[in-house]
Amino acid sequence: MDRRCFISNTARAAMLGAAFGALPLRASTTDAILKEKLSAFGVSNGKFKTKFAPNIYGLFFKDSYKGLDEGQQIDFLASLGFIAFEDNNFFRRSPDKQELISDALKRNNMEFGVATAFGGNKYAMTLNMPNGAKRPDKAAAMEQILEAIESACKTAKKHGLKWLTVVPGLRDDKVAEYDTFVNVVSHLKEAAKICEKYGTIMVIEPLNNINHPGQWLKTTPQAYAVCKAVGSPACKILFDVYHQQTQEGNLLRNIGEHFDEIAYFHLGDVPNRTEPFSGEINYKNVIEFIKGKGYTGIFGMEHRTSLPGIDGDKKLLSVYRELDMI
Repeated sequence: MDRRCFISNTARAAMLGAAFGALPLRASTTDAILKEKLSAFGVSNGKFKTKFAPNIYGLFFKDSYKGLDEGQQIDFLASLGFIAFEDNNFFRRSPDKQELISDALKRNNMEFGVATAFGGNKYAMTLNMPNGAKRPDKAAAMEQILEAIESACKTAKKHGLKWLTVVPGLRDDKVAEYDTFVNVVSHLKEAAKICEKYGTIMVIEPLNNINHPGQWLKTTPQAYAVCKAVGSPACKILFDVYHQQTQEGNLLRNIGEHFDEIAYFHLGDVPNRTEPFSGEINYKNVIEFIKGKGYTGIFGMEHRTSLPGIDGDKKLLSVYRELDMI
């Protein structure tokens, strides 16, 4: 049954829709379970206008997710009004779980955000050292990276996923900075050709050196230089506000000066990587500035909550409703 028709055909779902902003629920989801979980959040204000993207990998809504499969968790998020979604772990999930997630996103007309393209390639891009190698082997390293990208792109195309998060890997201070730069660019140039073929986009993510010591890619100007050197529309920047405030500050200046290569944002406040308005970042100014630049893409909710349990989730939802009004 088409989910858009379900409310009109099912009295119990109709009552739910009235209570929660007339947002439809899928027929195979137990109405009573969702009603109970949604009741804690009060009356919905309808769909978000902004593409804030929550997730199902355990940063928040933990209690609400209990007893729901991945597809039902997405139904829950849609019922709260969210119109986008991301799942870092998507490529590591089993094929049946991937189908469950992609079907739920289509059913709820939600946009699919980033998933991490590959992990564990610590020095393949930066030092041309494939996993397990004790010395550089550029051909083997390139083969390893391109196989991972090709595999991710095939899965992404099958499930309607556009964005691939890529973290280049670790640095070695014995290797010159610009030699590492050349290595990373050479790998990303070849990977970008594959992404262009499949219609996917890599977003390279600088990570702060406090939470992720040893990472090579740390700053916005560094990521910007990489993207300019790669020279492909399939290689852009994922600007994580939490990471970049922690690493370099000057958020508005760095976003403004490098905006033409930024394609995706992650949100999180400093110092505890919790929801906006819970720390030192003036998120009203940040979101206003980004939207003022013409950005209409996804804002990934890459953070925890400042309060435990359902109180933290309710606060989170309230914060994002406030941000949606900017």
